[in-house]
Amino acid sequence: MKIMNFSHAAPFLNAALPLLMQDEAVNNVMIGLAMQLRQQHSDVYFALLSDHKPALAALMTPSGPLHLYGKDCTAGHLNLLVHNIRQQLRSVSQVVGPTGLTNLFASVWSNATGFKAVNSKLLSVYCLERDMLLPDKRRGMLRSVEMKDEHLLTQWMYEMSVETGIPIREEDASWRTKQSIADGDLYLWEVEGRPVSMAGKVRSTPNGIAIHSVYTPLPLRNMGHAAACVAALSELLLHSGYDFCCIFADDTLAGAGRLYTNMGYEQLEHVIEHHFILG
Repeated sequence: MKIMNFSHAAPFLNAALPLLMQDEAVNNVMIGLAMQLRQQHSDVYFALLSDHKPALAALMTPSGPLHLYGKDCTAGHLNLLVHNIRQQLRSVSQVVGPTGLTNLFASVWSNATGFKAVNSKLLSVYCLERDMLLPDKRRGMLRSVEMKDEHLLTQWMYEMSVETGIPIREEDASWRTKQSIADGDLYLWEVEGRPVSMAGKVRSTPNGIAIHSVYTPLPLRNMGHAAACVAALSELLLHSGYDFCCIFADDTLAGAGRLYTNMGYEQLEHVIEHHFILG
């Protein structure tokens, strides 16, 4: 068993992609992030453990969580990874990945450092491939966001952050809105000319893309607006050439899974996020 570190994203992708592509949708975040980082030279941790063949991939930006993915990993693999991380004088404040692997890492990390996993969040990965989208009757239309939507979207961004338990400042919500408008990554669902829901696209991978920032303000919920918005955006992305769309949904949100499966999405796997505090 050996571990390799990479100073740049491109060689990491070349080495790790055959492993990560075995579950491309589940690994959307790690693949998409690494693809974005190919043109940057920031202090990112890249590691690949091999045992005759690639077995465990890890990626961590200076301010982000440790992303993990592996096949048939044991405590031995995780002990080697933890030793490598500590050898480079790095700390892990958060880890995310498939449930079994990530729980095992949390145990090994806690034993080695004394930091305990808290505030865990379970997510489900949903995937929709071409021809899987179920037909429905949608009242309204999907459109790209425009500068005239800035005030409304800033408000929705802020409200969404509060509801998900990760509140951001209003000025940060404004910055994210401006960036999303400039990048053309956000879409609105309109009914009779009134915006009623939003969703965005993020992190393209070799064959797919993720949908995120699905939000409907409280007074407009339970009317099918979010479902219509996500279904229309999924259809748009699949028709544009992607083989699949994926969504990471918080399992604590009532009805989220049913919302996606009702339009044809298939639940693939659970991933879990752990935060660490000194125990």
